[in-house]
Amino acid sequence: PSVPINKLVAVHLNIEGIRSSVSLHRRGHFSIKQRCLAELLRLQNADIVGLTETHLLPSDVLTGVDGYHVFPAPCGKPRILPGCDPHPSGGVAILVSERIPIERITLCGDDGDHGSVWIHVASDDGHLVHVGVCYSEDRNSAQARRIDMGLLWSVRRNTLLQKIGSREAVLFMGDMNSHVPSLHHAPTTAFDSVMHSALDGVPLHLLNTMCAQPTFFPTTAAASGQPCLPEQHTPTCIDLAYVSLPHKDMFELEVPPLTHLVSRHRPLVVTVHLSSPISAPPPAVSVGGGCKFRLRLLEQEDVQRAVRSSMEASVDQWLSEHGSTLPSTPASVQRAYSEFAAICHTVLRDKLELSLPSGGPRHA
Repeated sequence: PSVPINKLVAVHLNIEGIRSSVSLHRRGHFSIKQRCLAELLRLQNADIVGLTETHLLPSDVLTGVDGYHVFPAPCGKPRILPGCDPHPSGGVAILVSERIPIERITLCGDDGDHGSVWIHVASDDGHLVHVGVCYSEDRNSAQARRIDMGLLWSVRRNTLLQKIGSREAVLFMGDMNSHVPSLHHAPTTAFDSVMHSALDGVPLHLLNTMCAQPTFFPTTAAASGQPCLPEQHTPTCIDLAYVSLPHKDMFELEVPPLTHLVSRHRPLVVTVHLSSPISAPPPAVSVGGGCKFRLRLLEQEDVQRAVRSSMEASVDQWLSEHGSTLPSTPASVQRAYSEFAAICHTVLRDKLELSLPSGGPRHA
Protein backbone atom coordinates (compact mmCIF):
# COMPACT_ATOMS: atom_id res chain seq x y z
CA PRO A 1 0.00 0.00 0.00
CA SER A 2 1.13 3.56 -0.74
CA VAL A 3 2.26 5.69 2.19
CA PRO A 4 1.37 9.43 2.29
CA ILE A 5 4.33 11.82 2.33
CA ASN A 6 4.22 13.91 5.52
CA LYS A 7 7.54 15.66 5.04
CA LEU A 8 9.79 16.65 2.18
CA VAL A 9 13.57 16.51 2.13
CA ALA A 10 14.96 19.27 -0.08
CA VAL A 11 18.69 19.27 -0.87
CA HIS A 12 20.85 21.94 -2.50
CA LEU A 13 24.33 21.23 -3.84
CA ASN A 14 26.65 23.37 -5.89
CA ILE A 15 28.10 20.49 -7.88
CA GLU A 16 30.73 22.68 -9.62
CA GLY A 17 30.10 21.24 -13.06
CA ILE A 18 28.51 17.98 -14.14
CA ARG A 19 28.82 18.44 -17.92
CA SER A 20 31.77 16.07 -18.32
CA SER A 21 29.82 13.51 -16.30
CA VAL A 22 26.90 13.78 -18.73
CA SER A 23 29.29 13.24 -21.66
CA LEU A 24 30.77 10.17 -19.95
CA HIS A 25 27.31 8.74 -19.24
CA ARG A 26 26.38 9.22 -22.89
CA ARG A 27 29.26 6.86 -23.70
CA GLY A 28 28.11 4.29 -21.14
CA HIS A 29 30.21 5.34 -18.13
CA PHE A 30 29.29 6.69 -14.69
CA SER A 31 31.54 9.45 -13.36
CA ILE A 32 32.50 10.01 -9.74
CA LYS A 33 30.17 13.04 -9.65
CA GLN A 34 27.22 10.97 -10.79
CA ARG A 35 28.01 8.34 -8.17
CA CYS A 36 28.25 11.05 -5.52
CA LEU A 37 24.96 12.58 -6.60
CA ALA A 38 23.22 9.19 -6.61
CA GLU A 39 24.61 8.41 -3.15
CA LEU A 40 23.53 11.81 -1.83
CA LEU A 41 19.99 11.25 -3.11
CA ARG A 42 19.93 7.81 -1.50
CA LEU A 43 21.47 8.78 1.86
CA GLN A 44 19.24 11.80 2.33
CA ASN A 45 16.18 10.13 0.79
CA ALA A 46 15.81 13.38 -1.13
CA ASP A 47 12.44 14.42 -2.56
CA ILE A 48 13.63 17.68 -4.14
CA VAL A 49 17.18 18.44 -5.22
CA GLY A 50 18.45 21.81 -6.39
CA LEU A 51 21.71 21.68 -8.36
CA THR A 52 23.71 24.82 -9.09
CA GLU A 53 26.71 25.39 -11.36
CA THR A 54 25.73 22.45 -13.54
CA HIS A 55 27.75 23.94 -16.45
CA LEU A 56 25.26 22.38 -18.88
CA LEU A 57 24.35 23.81 -22.28
CA PRO A 58 20.86 23.78 -23.89
CA SER A 59 21.95 20.84 -26.07
CA ASP A 60 22.80 18.67 -23.02
CA VAL A 61 20.56 16.17 -21.21
CA LEU A 62 21.00 15.63 -17.48
CA THR A 63 21.44 11.87 -17.07
CA GLY A 64 22.21 9.43 -14.29
CA VAL A 65 19.34 10.65 -12.07
CA ASP A 66 16.97 7.69 -12.38
CA GLY A 67 13.82 8.05 -10.30
CA TYR A 68 13.72 11.84 -10.64
CA HIS A 69 12.03 14.34 -12.94
CA VAL A 70 14.28 17.18 -14.17
CA PHE A 71 12.91 20.74 -14.20
CA PRO A 72 13.14 22.40 -16.62
CA ALA A 73 13.65 19.35 -18.86
CA PRO A 74 15.96 18.05 -20.17
CA CYS A 75 18.97 19.67 -18.43
CA GLY A 76 17.65 22.33 -16.09
CA LYS A 77 18.24 26.00 -16.86
CA PRO A 78 21.60 26.74 -18.50
CA ARG A 79 23.21 30.10 -17.70
CA ILE A 80 23.18 31.90 -21.04
CA LEU A 81 23.86 35.63 -20.77
CA PRO A 82 22.20 38.00 -23.26
CA GLY A 83 24.43 38.82 -26.20
CA CYS A 84 26.95 36.09 -25.33
CA ASP A 85 27.73 32.80 -26.98
CA PRO A 86 26.60 29.70 -25.01
CA HIS A 87 29.21 29.06 -22.33
CA PRO A 88 29.17 26.15 -19.86
CA SER A 89 29.10 28.26 -16.71
CA GLY A 90 26.51 28.51 -13.98
CA GLY A 91 23.23 26.74 -14.61
CA VAL A 92 20.57 25.46 -12.22
CA ALA A 93 18.27 22.41 -12.18
CA ILE A 94 15.60 21.04 -9.88
CA LEU A 95 15.13 17.28 -9.54
CA VAL A 96 11.87 15.98 -8.07
CA SER A 97 11.46 12.39 -6.94
CA GLU A 98 8.96 10.21 -8.79
CA ARG A 99 7.51 9.38 -5.35
CA ILE A 100 5.67 12.71 -5.67
CA PRO A 101 2.82 12.51 -8.21
CA ILE A 102 3.79 14.53 -11.25
CA GLU A 103 0.41 16.28 -11.24
CA ARG A 104 1.30 17.80 -7.85
CA ILE A 105 4.33 19.61 -9.33
CA THR A 106 4.23 22.82 -11.34
CA LEU A 107 7.18 24.54 -12.97
CA CYS A 108 6.17 28.12 -12.32
CA GLY A 109 8.94 30.24 -13.80
CA ASP A 110 12.67 30.65 -14.04
CA ASP A 111 13.08 34.41 -13.59
CA GLY A 112 14.07 34.85 -17.21
CA ASP A 113 17.85 35.10 -17.30
CA HIS A 114 18.30 35.64 -13.57
CA GLY A 115 19.75 32.31 -12.50
CA SER A 116 16.71 30.96 -10.62
CA VAL A 117 14.12 28.21 -11.11
CA TRP A 118 10.88 27.87 -9.13
CA ILE A 119 8.41 25.01 -8.68
CA HIS A 120 5.17 24.53 -6.70
CA VAL A 121 4.53 21.29 -4.82
CA ALA A 122 0.89 20.78 -3.75
CA SER A 123 -0.26 18.73 -0.76
CA ASP A 124 -3.57 16.87 -0.51
CA ASP A 125 -5.48 19.91 0.77
CA GLY A 126 -4.23 22.05 -2.10
CA HIS A 127 -1.66 24.02 -0.09
CA LEU A 128 1.55 24.77 -1.89
CA VAL A 129 5.20 24.83 -0.99
CA HIS A 130 7.12 27.17 -3.27
CA VAL A 131 10.70 25.97 -3.86
CA GLY A 132 13.23 28.19 -5.59
CA VAL A 133 16.83 27.32 -6.47
CA CYS A 134 19.29 30.09 -7.29
CA TYR A 135 22.84 30.54 -8.50
CA SER A 136 24.23 34.06 -8.16
CA GLU A 137 27.59 35.00 -9.67
CA ASP A 138 30.47 35.97 -7.41
CA ARG A 139 32.01 39.42 -7.54
CA ASN A 140 34.73 38.59 -10.08
CA SER A 141 32.34 36.83 -12.47
CA ALA A 142 29.79 39.62 -12.20
CA GLN A 143 32.41 42.25 -13.04
CA ALA A 144 33.90 40.23 -15.90
CA ARG A 145 30.49 39.65 -17.49
CA ARG A 146 29.15 43.13 -16.67
CA ILE A 147 26.15 41.80 -14.78
CA ASP A 148 24.07 44.44 -13.00
CA MET A 149 23.68 42.65 -9.65
CA GLY A 150 21.42 45.38 -8.30
CA LEU A 151 18.91 44.84 -11.11
CA LEU A 152 19.24 41.07 -10.80
CA TRP A 153 18.52 41.06 -7.05
CA SER A 154 15.63 43.47 -7.60
CA VAL A 155 13.99 40.87 -9.86
CA ARG A 156 14.59 38.16 -7.24
CA ARG A 157 13.13 40.38 -4.51
CA ASN A 158 9.92 40.91 -6.53
CA THR A 159 9.61 37.16 -7.15
CA LEU A 160 10.03 36.40 -3.43
CA LEU A 161 7.43 39.02 -2.46
CA GLN A 162 5.01 37.49 -4.96
CA LYS A 163 5.52 33.97 -3.56
CA ILE A 164 5.27 35.10 0.07
CA GLY A 165 2.18 37.15 -0.80
CA SER A 166 0.38 33.89 -1.66
CA ARG A 167 0.56 33.02 2.09
CA GLU A 168 2.06 29.64 1.19
CA ALA A 169 5.35 28.29 2.53
CA VAL A 170 8.43 29.43 0.60
CA LEU A 171 11.91 27.84 0.44
CA PHE A 172 14.60 29.77 -1.46
CA MET A 173 18.02 28.10 -1.49
CA GLY A 174 21.21 28.17 -3.50
CA ASP A 175 24.73 29.48 -3.89
CA MET A 176 24.22 33.20 -3.29
CA ASN A 177 27.95 34.06 -3.29
CA SER A 178 27.31 36.68 -0.61
CA HIS A 179 28.30 36.73 3.05
CA VAL A 180 25.80 37.30 5.85
CA PRO A 181 27.14 39.42 8.75
CA SER A 182 25.67 37.17 11.46
CA LEU A 183 27.57 34.18 10.04
CA HIS A 184 30.95 35.88 9.47
CA HIS A 185 33.41 37.87 11.53
CA ALA A 186 34.70 39.74 8.50
CA PRO A 187 33.04 43.04 7.56
CA THR A 188 30.38 43.00 4.84
CA THR A 189 31.59 44.16 1.42
CA ALA A 190 29.78 46.42 -1.00
CA PHE A 191 29.10 43.37 -3.16
CA ASP A 192 27.47 41.55 -0.20
CA SER A 193 25.34 44.61 0.54
CA VAL A 194 23.58 44.34 -2.83
CA MET A 195 21.83 41.14 -1.73
CA HIS A 196 21.17 42.39 1.79
CA SER A 197 19.62 45.62 0.52
CA ALA A 198 17.36 43.72 -1.89
CA LEU A 199 16.14 41.33 0.81
CA ASP A 200 15.69 44.05 3.43
CA GLY A 201 12.04 44.20 4.42
CA VAL A 202 11.20 40.83 2.80
CA PRO A 203 9.68 38.57 5.52
CA LEU A 204 12.32 35.82 5.30
CA HIS A 205 14.13 33.70 7.88
CA LEU A 206 17.68 32.46 7.22
CA LEU A 207 17.90 28.79 8.20
CA ASN A 208 21.70 28.88 8.26
CA THR A 209 21.57 30.80 11.54
CA MET A 210 20.17 27.64 13.17
CA CYS A 211 23.40 25.67 12.67
CA ALA A 212 25.95 28.36 11.69
CA GLN A 213 28.07 25.89 9.75
CA PRO A 214 30.30 26.78 6.78
CA THR A 215 29.24 25.56 3.36
CA PHE A 216 32.20 26.51 1.12
CA PHE A 217 35.71 25.17 1.72
CA PRO A 218 39.14 25.76 0.15
CA THR A 219 39.40 22.18 -1.18
CA THR A 220 37.16 19.22 -1.93
CA ALA A 221 39.00 17.30 0.79
CA ALA A 222 38.04 19.92 3.38
CA ALA A 223 34.42 19.82 2.20
CA SER A 224 34.42 16.06 2.85
CA GLY A 225 35.54 16.56 6.45
CA GLN A 226 39.34 16.67 6.32
CA PRO A 227 41.06 19.55 8.14
CA CYS A 228 42.03 22.71 6.28
CA LEU A 229 45.70 23.65 6.01
CA PRO A 230 46.84 26.88 7.73
CA GLU A 231 47.70 28.60 4.45
CA GLN A 232 44.24 27.95 2.98
CA HIS A 233 41.38 30.41 3.25
CA THR A 234 38.87 30.06 6.05
CA PRO A 235 35.68 28.15 5.18
CA THR A 236 32.73 30.47 4.59
CA CYS A 237 28.96 30.27 4.33
CA ILE A 238 27.71 31.36 0.90
CA ASP A 239 25.19 28.54 0.25
CA LEU A 240 22.06 29.87 1.94
CA ALA A 241 18.50 28.67 2.61
CA TYR A 242 15.81 31.30 3.22
CA VAL A 243 12.22 30.45 4.20
CA SER A 244 9.07 32.52 4.58
CA LEU A 245 9.04 33.97 8.10
CA PRO A 246 5.48 32.86 9.06
CA HIS A 247 6.39 29.24 8.18
CA LYS A 248 9.90 29.02 9.65
CA ASP A 249 8.85 26.32 12.16
CA MET A 250 8.08 24.00 9.23
CA PHE A 251 11.77 23.83 8.24
CA GLU A 252 14.97 22.30 9.64
CA LEU A 253 18.49 22.55 8.18
CA GLU A 254 21.55 20.28 8.24
CA VAL A 255 24.91 20.75 6.49
CA PRO A 256 26.54 17.28 6.25
CA PRO A 257 29.98 16.67 4.69
CA LEU A 258 30.18 15.16 1.23
CA THR A 259 31.14 11.50 0.87
CA HIS A 260 33.16 12.03 -2.33
CA LEU A 261 35.72 14.65 -3.37
CA VAL A 262 33.57 16.27 -6.05
CA SER A 263 32.85 19.81 -4.85
CA ARG A 264 34.17 22.43 -2.48
CA HIS A 265 30.59 23.02 -1.34
CA ARG A 266 28.68 21.03 1.25
CA PRO A 267 25.00 20.27 0.64
CA LEU A 268 22.15 22.03 2.38
CA VAL A 269 19.62 19.44 3.58
CA VAL A 270 16.29 21.03 4.45
CA THR A 271 13.46 19.02 6.00
CA VAL A 272 9.99 20.45 5.31
CA HIS A 273 7.22 19.33 7.70
CA LEU A 274 3.97 19.53 5.73
CA SER A 275 0.69 20.79 7.17
CA SER A 276 -1.09 18.10 5.16
CA PRO A 277 0.32 15.01 3.41
CA ILE A 278 1.03 14.32 -0.24
CA SER A 279 -0.59 11.03 -1.18
CA ALA A 280 1.49 8.75 -3.33
CA PRO A 281 0.02 7.64 -6.69
CA PRO A 282 -2.63 4.90 -6.41
CA PRO A 283 -1.41 1.39 -7.26
CA ALA A 284 -1.83 0.53 -10.91
CA VAL A 285 -2.43 -2.72 -12.71
CA SER A 286 -0.30 -3.47 -15.73
CA VAL A 287 -2.23 -4.63 -18.77
CA GLY A 288 0.33 -6.55 -20.80
CA GLY A 289 1.76 -4.46 -23.62
CA GLY A 290 -0.68 -1.82 -24.82
CA CYS A 291 1.19 -1.42 -28.10
CA LYS A 292 1.34 -5.18 -28.73
CA PHE A 293 -2.37 -5.38 -27.95
CA ARG A 294 -3.02 -2.78 -30.64
CA LEU A 295 -0.90 -4.72 -33.14
CA ARG A 296 -2.75 -7.96 -32.41
CA LEU A 297 -5.99 -6.04 -32.82
CA LEU A 298 -4.97 -4.77 -36.23
CA GLU A 299 -4.22 -8.31 -37.43
CA GLN A 300 -7.98 -9.00 -37.54
CA GLU A 301 -9.43 -8.17 -40.97
CA ASP A 302 -12.71 -6.81 -39.64
CA VAL A 303 -10.82 -4.72 -37.09
CA GLN A 304 -8.65 -3.33 -39.87
CA ARG A 305 -11.77 -2.14 -41.62
CA ALA A 306 -13.17 -0.69 -38.40
CA VAL A 307 -10.11 1.30 -37.41
CA ARG A 308 -9.12 2.49 -40.86
CA SER A 309 -8.85 6.29 -41.26
CA SER A 310 -10.46 8.15 -38.37
CA MET A 311 -10.97 5.04 -36.21
CA GLU A 312 -7.23 4.32 -36.14
CA ALA A 313 -6.60 7.82 -34.85
CA SER A 314 -9.19 7.21 -32.14
CA VAL A 315 -7.44 4.01 -31.02
CA ASP A 316 -4.11 5.86 -30.89
CA GLN A 317 -5.75 8.59 -28.83
CA TRP A 318 -7.21 6.05 -26.39
CA LEU A 319 -3.86 4.30 -25.95
CA SER A 320 -2.02 7.60 -25.43
CA GLU A 321 -4.51 8.60 -22.73
CA HIS A 322 -4.71 5.26 -20.92
CA GLY A 323 -1.27 3.80 -21.65
CA SER A 324 -0.48 0.27 -20.54
CA THR A 325 -1.58 0.82 -16.93
CA LEU A 326 -5.12 1.06 -15.64
CA PRO A 327 -6.57 1.89 -12.21
CA SER A 328 -6.76 -1.15 -9.95
CA THR A 329 -10.49 -1.18 -9.19
CA PRO A 330 -12.47 -3.78 -11.17
CA ALA A 331 -15.18 -1.27 -12.06
CA SER A 332 -12.70 1.17 -13.62
CA VAL A 333 -10.98 -1.65 -15.52
CA GLN A 334 -14.34 -2.77 -16.87
CA ARG A 335 -15.18 0.82 -17.89
CA ALA A 336 -11.86 1.18 -19.68
CA TYR A 337 -12.35 -2.07 -21.60
CA SER A 338 -15.88 -1.05 -22.54
CA GLU A 339 -14.68 2.34 -23.75
CA PHE A 340 -12.05 0.70 -25.95
CA ALA A 341 -14.63 -1.68 -27.38
CA ALA A 342 -16.95 1.21 -28.17
CA ILE A 343 -14.18 3.02 -30.03
CA CYS A 344 -13.41 0.02 -32.24
CA HIS A 345 -17.03 -0.92 -32.91
CA THR A 346 -19.79 -2.39 -30.78
CA VAL A 347 -20.15 -5.22 -33.29
CA LEU A 348 -16.63 -6.39 -32.46
CA ARG A 349 -17.21 -6.66 -28.71
CA ASP A 350 -17.79 -10.43 -28.70
CA LYS A 351 -14.89 -11.10 -31.04
CA LEU A 352 -12.41 -9.07 -28.97
CA GLU A 353 -13.61 -10.66 -25.69
CA LEU A 354 -13.15 -7.49 -23.67
CA SER A 355 -14.98 -8.69 -20.57
CA LEU A 356 -13.15 -8.60 -17.23
CA PRO A 357 -11.32 -11.93 -16.59
CA SER A 358 -12.69 -14.04 -13.74
CA GLY A 359 -9.36 -13.79 -11.91
CA GLY A 360 -9.91 -10.07 -11.27
CA PRO A 361 -7.95 -7.01 -12.43
CA ARG A 362 -4.51 -8.40 -11.52
CA HIS A 363 -4.99 -11.10 -14.18
CA ALA A 364 -6.22 -8.68 -16.81
